[in-house]
Amino acid sequence: MTTSASETPMIALNPEAQNLVFNYLILRLIVGMIAFVLPPGVVIITAQITSSISASYHTLARDVFVGSLFVIGALLWAYNGRRPDLTEEQVSDFWKRLDKFWNGAAKFRIAELKVEERVISAIGGFAAVGAALFPTACDSCTMDMKARIHVISAVILFSTIAYFCLVGFAAQVKNPKATEVKKKRRARIYSFCGWGIVIAMLGLVVTQVAMPVAARNELPFTFVAETVALWLFGFSWMTASKVFSWLADEEEQLKMSLPGKKDTKQGVLDQAQAA
Repeated sequence: MTTSASETPMIALNPEAQNLVFNYLILRLIVGMIAFVLPPGVVIITAQITSSISASYHTLARDVFVGSLFVIGALLWAYNGRRPDLTEEQVSDFWKRLDKFWNGAAKFRIAELKVEERVISAIGGFAAVGAALFPTACDSCTMDMKARIHVISAVILFSTIAYFCLVGFAAQVKNPKATEVKKKRRARIYSFCGWGIVIAMLGLVVTQVAMPVAARNELPFTFVAETVALWLFGFSWMTASKVFSWLADEEEQLKMSLPGKKDTKQGVLDQAQAA
């Protein structure tokens, strides 16, 4: 049975996603959804709150935990990020002042900014896979090299997430106009999520250092901190996908829809080329 062009599902183009074979807004949405559903998914499968989400590796939820990290890692590798074109006049004052002492600092910043998000995203992707391949120690086990690599990978992954909230995504909503209400909302969400992740991770470090081992094992501080960080991670990336109508204007929203009878694949391509 063949499908006519008018019945073929397509993604409505918006100004930020035109001329792209793979819509990066959908990639953001998928990453965010996986991060958001991972903690409750682990709880449902294990029927308990483990000492940490990473500890689910030693339970029936191992495949879900490892699989989710691999998917997140792969999608982060595929994410190219923004590659803004700046002039030397548009770089920040810091780089302009540095250019007086280091001839070429402004040019370096311009070139570096084009690959910055891509590189950091790739690092986060490697960290996600590293956290999956090198499991944390079980609750009754001593910390070994694999567990240390897992902790380092997790720290790098969450640092990458915080970067996108506080730097990467925030740059897209910098200095919104008074009429750009939804853009302001996204800016506040990115700031809240980014600093929330930082606080959650710092709080986890404090509990690990200051609290006795028995108290840490009795209360799932690590699980709670990781859940908060993952939910903030997920919400920030779903916000950046612009799928929510209350966070994105009509012309910039990510839309999944069936085209009308008059729409065809060629029509969508023509729209992209004409824009």
